[in-house]
Amino acid sequence: LTREISLKRWDLLMENYRQEVEFGTAGIRGKRGMEKDLDGEEIPFLPGPNRINQDVAGRYSLAVANYIIKNNLEKRGVVIGFDVRKGSKEIAGIAKDILVKKGINIYYFDQPRPISEIALATLDKGGACYIYITASHNPKSDTGFKIGNEIGAQLFGLQKIAITREIALVSMSDVEKINSQPFNGSKFLVSKMIGGENDFDRIFAEKIKSHLLIPGNPKTLKVLYDPVFGTGQAVLPDILRGLGYNFSLFPAHSGFNGDFPDLDMVDSKGKPLSPDPADKQVLAPAINYAAREGFDVVVATDPDADRCGIAFKDNQGSWQVMKANDLWSFLTWVRINLMQELESKGKLSEEYR
Repeated sequence: LTREISLKRWDLLMENYRQEVEFGTAGIRGKRGMEKDLDGEEIPFLPGPNRINQDVAGRYSLAVANYIIKNNLEKRGVVIGFDVRKGSKEIAGIAKDILVKKGINIYYFDQPRPISEIALATLDKGGACYIYITASHNPKSDTGFKIGNEIGAQLFGLQKIAITREIALVSMSDVEKINSQPFNGSKFLVSKMIGGENDFDRIFAEKIKSHLLIPGNPKTLKVLYDPVFGTGQAVLPDILRGLGYNFSLFPAHSGFNGDFPDLDMVDSKGKPLSPDPADKQVLAPAINYAAREGFDVVVATDPDADRCGIAFKDNQGSWQVMKANDLWSFLTWVRINLMQELESKGKLSEEYR
C-alpha cells in the first residue's frame, strides 16, 4: 500500500479498494499482482479487498472455520490444496494455520496437485469441505480461493449463502486476533496427504484407472503430454505409464512454474496469454515439437488440471485443435457409445448398469 501511494498510482488503488472481490459459484478469483510486476517483484500481492491477498485469504479462511464450527463439523475436517501459481502455497498455508488454530482437522496437500484430486480426497476422508487455491486458466497475475462441499462439488445454494454470511461477519481485527494466537499443539490436527504409506497420489491414480471401460486395450498412438507448467504432471505421467501408453512429457512446459515463462505472448486482443490448454497459441510450441518428433496426439492440461485441450493430425496430416467444450462433448459421446456396445455384448460392468 505504501509503495502504491508513493508512486501515486491512484487508479490502481481505486480499483483495489472500490469493492470487495465478488463471491462467485464456488469462491473468489481475481488479481493477485500486476502482469508487469511479476518477474522479480518484491511485493507479490496487491493490497485491498478487491484483490486476492493475505488479508482477503485470512477473512475467508476464518469465515470457513466459523461455518464449520457452527455446524459441528470440526472432526470431519477440511481438505486444503493449491495449484502452481505464485502465492498459492502461501495462501493455502494461511488457511491451514487459521483452521487448525480453531481446532479443525486438516488434510493438507503440501505440494501442488490437481483440483480433482483434492475433490476426491474430500470424499475419501469424509471431509466437510475443501479449500483450493487456484485461478484455473486465468492470466498469471491472478489467483483464487475456491471452496467445495462435502461431495467434492461446487457449493450448494444454501451452503453458499451460509458461508457468504460468515464472510460478512468477519473483520480484519478478528483475523489479526486469530493470527496472534499460538498453536498450542493444534498442528497435530494436520494430516499430510502426499508421501508415506497412505500417499493419496496412488489412491487418486487407482480411482481414475477404475473408471476405464476397457483398460487393457492396446495403445498404438504416440502421445505428447503438455502440462503447461501445472499440476497434472504430478500424477498423469505415472497413470499413462502404468496403462502402457507410448507417451512423452513436453520438456519446454515441464516443472511447476507459476510464471508460465513460455507464455509471454499476447492474445488477439493484446492481453497477456492465459495458460489455457485449448488455446491454439498455447499449444503451438507443443504441436511444433510433436510434428518434429513424430507424435500423433498432443494432450494438454491447465494449471489445476481440470481443463483439457487436444491436438491431433487429421487424414491429410494437418494438425487440428479441439476446443475444450467440444472435447468433453466428444468424449461423453464416445463413452456412451462404448457403454452401449459393451452392454450389448454382456461385458458392461455392473457399476454402469
